[in-house]
Amino acid sequence: MSSDTRGARETGTPTVPDDLAAQARRLRDEGMSRPAIQRALGLTAWQLTKLFDREKPIESLRTQAKDAARETARALRLQGASYNEIREHVQVSKSTLSLWLRDLPTEALDPDKVAPRRARAAERQQAGRRETFRKKRVPLDQEIEDAAAEIGPLSDREILIAGAIAYWCEGAKARPKNSVTVHFSNNDPGLIALFLRFLSVCDISADRIGFRLQIHKDAQLERAYSFWSDAVGVSHADFLPTTFKTGNPETRRKNVGTGYTGCMSVRVLRSSELYRKIEGSAKGVMGAIPDEWRHESDLLYPDRADVKGWWYGRAARLLARRRQRLAAARSIGDLNEREIRIAGAIAYWCEGAKSKPWRRSHQMVFANSDPDMIIFFLRFLEMCGIDRDQIVVCISIHESADVPAAEKFWAEITGLPRSSFQKAAIKRHAPRTDWSGGGPGYHGCLFLRVRRGAALYRRIEGWARGVMQASRGASAPVGGLVPVDETVEPVGSESRAPTTMDAQ
Repeated sequence: MSSDTRGARETGTPTVPDDLAAQARRLRDEGMSRPAIQRALGLTAWQLTKLFDREKPIESLRTQAKDAARETARALRLQGASYNEIREHVQVSKSTLSLWLRDLPTEALDPDKVAPRRARAAERQQAGRRETFRKKRVPLDQEIEDAAAEIGPLSDREILIAGAIAYWCEGAKARPKNSVTVHFSNNDPGLIALFLRFLSVCDISADRIGFRLQIHKDAQLERAYSFWSDAVGVSHADFLPTTFKTGNPETRRKNVGTGYTGCMSVRVLRSSELYRKIEGSAKGVMGAIPDEWRHESDLLYPDRADVKGWWYGRAARLLARRRQRLAAARSIGDLNEREIRIAGAIAYWCEGAKSKPWRRSHQMVFANSDPDMIIFFLRFLEMCGIDRDQIVVCISIHESADVPAAEKFWAEITGLPRSSFQKAAIKRHAPRTDWSGGGPGYHGCLFLRVRRGAALYRRIEGWARGVMQASRGASAPVGGLVPVDETVEPVGSESRAPTTMDAQ
């Protein structure tokens, strides 16, 4: 190799005379091959390439497109033709068509041809997504069905446990300003069937049960009546007057359409004694019998200097009610693993996050403000094999509350480290509402999220479905409630040492 060639390699610029470029172009135009030109002019392949690049005319630097084909493609596109239809007339790739046609405005296309084609394309895409989702759901749905099959038939004791927990999650509870009427509301017909079966086990007659539909004004009322009449076995003519809910135009409701049937409210008349039994049973299931239920001396021997004459009659009534709660709590006794599974699944189905048709999700998030319920659910998670390091905690609390004190309270209650607590969710006060939930005993609501909990969520959904299916299968319509079997063995009789929540 000559020194000029080596210099060209080192500097990156061919050191050849300018007339060689014209000579090389002439030889190339005459049809001589590149190797022949190299030998004729004594050039390397690299030098010859640089000469040809330098000699390219300006007009050859534009896209090597077929102008006539491009104009044809644009004309067809303006008529509303698709890329596949254009390719039948112009033999180019779709990527080339995209370069040719991308500057055409959408409004310039023929809407009569474009709209149906886009609708068909969208339908094909949706059908493909539905089929993909269906294939993914098949093994997941099978997991749920397998978990539901594990439940099988339920005994009366298991109905009592599941019903008490369901009511404690979704039912009306006694407050200083309201009564103790048993009132259960839900939009899930399975939970309504479970509660009706629970009432039949508690020997509640049908004439004491009232039904009321709660529904938005814009819903299909007749369809909702028919749905709930079939669900509870009572004609909608026997329902209590319907409660119509006024929608907030600022919100975007998801429970709309033909699948929305409102919420069913079940109210039991003369139910103060039943309420105390439910409260006692729920506390017994959660293992949290309050100490004051055991201390009867607080009511039997008051300080006479500080009370009035009517205290003794009032104390006797309070003592009788306290004994009812305590007897119901003691009747539960120790729970076996199956009973914990049933109660935990129902508690989650009432208070946990569930997958919706408009939001498919298998995340496990459980929320409650009752420390006893939180402790019981942690016990349920432990039974399901969930480690404490999988649990993430978040407090939802009013802006006027003491957040650090609430975090300390929940950390002591749950035994979880403060490092597992995420930033608290602060609830702002709406001026048009009368919020009276504060005070020193207010600690907000605790959210428990389980990492990698999708598999457990499907098992819980299956267990809850199994319980509700067994309840529906075992119970008759309300018009002929299944009577309590007197031959069934009593539900526990021995007292046990409960986990007392001093902080509550």
